[in-house]
Amino acid sequence: MRKPGLDYHLLENVLIALDSLRAHKLRATLTLLGVIIGVAAVIGMMAIIKGVQDRTEREMTILQSSVFQVQKWPMIRTNGDDRASRSRRNIIPAYAEAIRSRCSLVSLVGPEVWEFGVAIAAGARSTEPNMVLAGGTPEFFPNNGYYIGQGRALSYAEVESNRRVAVIGAQVVEELFPHTDPVGQEIRVSLRSHADFDEPDDWAELSELASAELPATSTHRFQVVGVIQEIGPRFIGDSEDNRVVIPLTTFEELYGRQRSVNITVQAKSPEMVELAMDQVIEVVRQERGLRANDENDFELFSTQMAIDFFNNVTRNVKVAAVAICAMSLLVAGIGIMNIMLVSVRERTREIGIRKAIGARRRDILLQFVTEAVLLSELGGAIGVGVGIGLAALAAALVPALEASIPIWAVVLGLGFCSLVGLFFGIYPAMRAARLDPIQALRDE
Repeated sequence: MRKPGLDYHLLENVLIALDSLRAHKLRATLTLLGVIIGVAAVIGMMAIIKGVQDRTEREMTILQSSVFQVQKWPMIRTNGDDRASRSRRNIIPAYAEAIRSRCSLVSLVGPEVWEFGVAIAAGARSTEPNMVLAGGTPEFFPNNGYYIGQGRALSYAEVESNRRVAVIGAQVVEELFPHTDPVGQEIRVSLRSHADFDEPDDWAELSELASAELPATSTHRFQVVGVIQEIGPRFIGDSEDNRVVIPLTTFEELYGRQRSVNITVQAKSPEMVELAMDQVIEVVRQERGLRANDENDFELFSTQMAIDFFNNVTRNVKVAAVAICAMSLLVAGIGIMNIMLVSVRERTREIGIRKAIGARRRDILLQFVTEAVLLSELGGAIGVGVGIGLAALAAALVPALEASIPIWAVVLGLGFCSLVGLFFGIYPAMRAARLDPIQALRDE
């Protein structure tokens, strides 16, 4: 006859542990609460962070995967960077032609410039002054991932001849042409003049300038030649459906040529982006007359750079969240140790009987360790379910949020629960295993 193996003893210990938990439901429930809260917090927070991260990465894909941008200002501007960058010379449209003609790894090159806080009108309807006016070339649309839903994009002839034509976003259509085909219609753009204002010296002055009432210029009329496909609401930043795109030359005619432009550059393939960047850096340095030991006085920006920056920020948030939740689980572990010590005290006579009929120390040790781990894992499993539910509820209540359950967080939560149960269950189990059977049988 085969002797019972380890799997048999483990199953027996699990059944004994479940009986013990059923016998002390209230005590077990109160002990489980700490584990449930800790694991639910980990799962819920990680699900929300992962969902926000996934959505933000999608939304930060401002440029196509093979596109990068040359610009005057750093991607993330701070007060110190702002002061240092202000002394840089502007990026000018002529660099785009130099890049196009001398960089063999690029396909589309387009200068663009932006103006924010613009009001648009058509007939008796008008928008709030929260629209965005962009001046660009035909490359503006493919490089920025904008697709034409109606009509057409700008043409090179319209850029060369300073035509008063515009391609508008879905929000502009919704507000100005709710029941009319906008292609061929006329819009009026109310521009604000910044000519009377010097460049702000710091962020405080820039903020004050942004909220100031600026003198308005005359309204300019444009014919709508196309509509950009709807992009939809954004979790971060403003909607991109409030765009009005006009020829770059027309923009310069209205605002002057003193602004620094951004130049979007599309590499021939995503695999060539790094090499194309090196080519562009060399050409722009030559155009700006920089010597070999001079630092770049311009910036390169790509979607991947923005995503990497955001991921670094969320990585720190994840570490902090896991640390806080780990503290909660450690406190719960102390509760598990306490209930196990009480259980050992209450079952001293039972331990004595088991030892008297042949149970070994390791059998008693395994029994109480199994009970501690089972208690912790039961709380962890419930916590995982609660965390998923909380994340789903938060996503349902806040449409801008998304919940994405990372498998590693579930594994981490349950694994940490096992460690907590094992660590805090060892000491009570060892006390139970070391009991003298004679003394234990005398216990009342």
